Amino acid sequence: MIRNGENGVVDTCIEYLVDAMQRLLARPDEARALGASGQRTAQERFGIERFVAEWKDALRAVTT
Repeated sequence: MIRNGENGVVDTCIEYLVDAMQRLLARPDEARALGASGQRTAQERFGIERFVAEWKDALRAVTT
């Protein structure tokens, strides 16, 4: 889901996360771009369109 530097920041190292957050605070344009990419990922993965399409597919599978 989360791809480091592409649509968010993920790591198990606290120091890495702190450095990443400080960098994003210092670079608001980069932070906005990362946030927008994360939002697109969330909408694609969890958006209502996908949810409805998957339910339609499931209902078709059990009714045909």
